[in-house]
Amino acid sequence: MKTAFLVLVLFLAGRGGWAAAVSVGAEAEECFEWFGTLGFPEVKEAVFAEVRITYGRRNAEGGQESYTFYGYVTPRPNKRFFVLDVNLVQGELPGDDPAAAKMFLPVRYAERSFVDYARGQMEALRTAPKEYRSRFGALLDQKAEVFFLAYACWRKGEIALAGGLFEEAQKLEIQRFANDAGERTMRQEIERQISHQAMWDAVVRFGGKGFSRRPYALYAALRELAPRTELLEHFRHFVRLYPGSAHLERAKKTVAMLEKMVAEDAAHPAITDEELAKLPVEAQVREWIFRLRDTHAIHQMSEGVSILWPEPAGVDRKRSAAHRLADIGYPAVPQLIEALVDERFSRSVRCRRSFYFSHEVLTVGDCALQILDQIAGRTFRRGDTAEASRAGVREWWGKFQHQGERESLIETIEAGTDDPRPLVTKLQKKYPEVVEKAVLAGAAKAASDWRLIQYLELAGDLQTDAAGVFLLREANAGKTVMIRAAALRQLWKGDSKEVVPLLVEEWRRFPKEAEAQRANGFDDLVELLCITGDARAIGALAEDWEGRVAGQRFHIVSRLGVFMRPREKSDWLSDLKAKAPELSAKESAIELLVRALEDTKIEYLSGSSGDGYSYSCPRICEFALRSLSQITPPTYAFSTKAGRFRRDVERITAANVWRKTHGKPLLPVPQRNLPELPPEQALKITTVAVIPTRAGSPAEAQATALKGKLLTPVSITELMRAVASGRMEGVCGLEIEATRDDDLRGVALTIREVAGEFPRGEQADYDIRWMVAVDEKETHGTSQSGQLGSGLNAAYWAKEEKDLEAALPARPEALLRIRAEIMVKGK
Repeated sequence: MKTAFLVLVLFLAGRGGWAAAVSVGAEAEECFEWFGTLGFPEVKEAVFAEVRITYGRRNAEGGQESYTFYGYVTPRPNKRFFVLDVNLVQGELPGDDPAAAKMFLPVRYAERSFVDYARGQMEALRTAPKEYRSRFGALLDQKAEVFFLAYACWRKGEIALAGGLFEEAQKLEIQRFANDAGERTMRQEIERQISHQAMWDAVVRFGGKGFSRRPYALYAALRELAPRTELLEHFRHFVRLYPGSAHLERAKKTVAMLEKMVAEDAAHPAITDEELAKLPVEAQVREWIFRLRDTHAIHQMSEGVSILWPEPAGVDRKRSAAHRLADIGYPAVPQLIEALVDERFSRSVRCRRSFYFSHEVLTVGDCALQILDQIAGRTFRRGDTAEASRAGVREWWGKFQHQGERESLIETIEAGTDDPRPLVTKLQKKYPEVVEKAVLAGAAKAASDWRLIQYLELAGDLQTDAAGVFLLREANAGKTVMIRAAALRQLWKGDSKEVVPLLVEEWRRFPKEAEAQRANGFDDLVELLCITGDARAIGALAEDWEGRVAGQRFHIVSRLGVFMRPREKSDWLSDLKAKAPELSAKESAIELLVRALEDTKIEYLSGSSGDGYSYSCPRICEFALRSLSQITPPTYAFSTKAGRFRRDVERITAANVWRKTHGKPLLPVPQRNLPELPPEQALKITTVAVIPTRAGSPAEAQATALKGKLLTPVSITELMRAVASGRMEGVCGLEIEATRDDDLRGVALTIREVAGEFPRGEQADYDIRWMVAVDEKETHGTSQSGQLGSGLNAAYWAKEEKDLEAALPARPEALLRIRAEIMVKGK
């Protein structure tokens, strides 16, 4: 009888059906009870769902871009619904409400099995490697995330699952605060993790109800600000609920400031904009500075947020306090200088990076400094303290009052230290006759290469004889390629006939072994050579083609199609007008691209284009074919979506079109006489090639043994491990590629050996790169370098095998490409 009862209890526990018969344990129950006091929405009766937000913009395949996540949904009136996601981020979504869904298309959710989801997470936790795994961009630490899932199970009566997940949460390593010493109980650790999340949410609430780290919350952020009284209560709750938080002191200071601001709001007399406009300027400035506390900017720029960009949708720019003060201009400066030390909060939130908690609320002083930048036409140095910043602005203002606007602008432009463009704009409006002299004087003293390029751009806009002489001098004798290319760019805007000869000469001097990088001027040179449409320029691109490194060759072929298409402007990549290419220039470009059709070197980059072409680690020959199709689309066909075999047929066919026209011998078109496989064998390795093949090559022997077998992660990692362990004699590296088209003809495996002796008796370094692309979209990619003895252990290979297995597609007709490289070298 006892045995039968025990079996029944265990059965019900596994089913989650008899909550009273199974306990989660005292520690878990204490933690769950504590969490229930934090005020998060109830999940017991909420619908567990997958939420999909579809944006108005199109993706590379022509469909709508979307974002999905899991959460606990509670319906609201007017077809809206409230969601608490699995990372404890919460907000209201518009659903199908047409009046509300202005930013997004209708937002939908579909109910999912909570038990299946929880069991899946449990299984993943139990089978995952136990060493540290990066969760880049995760909003909640994994320990707290799993704890919350356990709590949800407990509230929904899935007691066995709750206990199991709680145990898994206890085992997880601390990630976010891993370097913080000190022993803590599970409840203390969860409080620390969740309070971090709560403070993050509390800070971003300044920017709007529901404004947080999820795209869906932006809807509310753009249109609805929480009253300051509500913010005050929120921070008071934080102080009460999280006494052990590392953010407690920050919360207390925020409470004190908000209490002060709420009292000021109540005491401040209301005044309409019409009444304000009738007051003296000094009084107007005072009122607008008071209203900076309501400045709501959402345009994050690098590590800051601009309060002078266009306001959120539906907000009249003329009502922005920041813009009003900027429009008042110099008369507002004295009061703005005094406001620089004002620590009251605005409603604008900035962050260094959105995916971790670096968020801060702009103060009124921060806003005042941005407005002063706008008025002065320069960027004032940010001191370590607000008082230090104020001292710098006061120094400028005192000098400005002594010199006057005209002389102050001229002196600053001629100094060559600040960005001259906003200053020149101001000077051009009132004193255009002195602009040329100031710009050329400042260019001679430019403090850096980048600053000089800004002066070169201004000289190009002047279109005067003196500016032309200056540009020509820099094009000939500028100290770097980047400067000389920038000068040539401005000369081209002025239709100078000197450009092409100088450009060709500059190109011939450019080192052929240097990789293409924006910083070294290479991109600018290629762009200029292409848009001239001149046969001399295009011919220069083809010189010593094979002698150039792969990065240069790839950049050239990709830009030829972009910049040689007939149009007034090349496209958004360039502000330069492209001339229609001469017939001989067009023929030279096509001949060069045809040569590149046989260049199978791979470049490690990913992206997509407006015409639906997505790529991940493409070959040079593929972009050569794409450029040919852009220049002469009827002659050279290019499919935006194609597997390796189909692409090879297209590129060789294109090469033969040109060869036949020019009396050249034709290339053999690839053939593949392979039977169609059943879907369950779509990953069968049907073709194997080792390059170069050597008699008795260990790579060839190991690869040949894989033919006829299904491709698995181990198929690739075993080859990599053989190199890393020194088992492949005469081989110090491999380039492995496994590709599959959408025709159920199996997987083609290609291995390129890198000859060399494995370093023995000495320390060795390794470089490894992995990439998996499904339908030309990268699903897994990583690179790693390190010391061979300590970096590549069993755990590393297990992790890669698991990631590769997850990346392999379930759909047998999906295009698949796996790329792996390993290189070992002695120190």
